[in-house]
Amino acid sequence: MFMRFVQLKIKLEAAVAFQRFYDHRVAPALLKEEGCVFARLIRATESDSDFISFTL
Repeated sequence: MFMRFVQLKIKLEAAVAFQRFYDHRVAPALLKEEGCVFARLIRATESDSDFISFTL
């Protein structure tokens, strides 16, 4: 089993649209891949423009 963390810095004015895109397009596509059991975008508490993509 593999865990993948990808740290992303998104322009603040695009953060809401990016999260929506990830939730509606990226995560569903990842979850269709064989073996992927979890895909989530986590927003940092310190900065609204920092995210971590976490897949298992």
